[in-house]
Amino acid sequence: MKLLVFIMLVLIGAVSLSLFVMDDPGYVLIAAGKWTFESSLALLCAVLLVVFVVLYYAIRFVSGLRRLPRGVHDWRQH
Repeated sequence: MKLLVFIMLVLIGAVSLSLFVMDDPGYVLIAAGKWTFESSLALLCAVLLVVFVVLYYAIRFVSGLRRLPRGVHDWRQH
């Protein structure tokens, strides 16, 4: 039941956010030297969220790989 309420709240939030973005999509311009990047604010936020999630899980994966030899050693000792 809690999961259903959570899903409904997420859906309501997503619909509200999309309606807000449709009215005012925003504009982002990033310039560095002769390179420029133009995007809507919503797309930039979505890309940043995806990049954050990918980096988070990549760091967790590498951290787990670094702990792997100690874990295997402890498992073999047990």
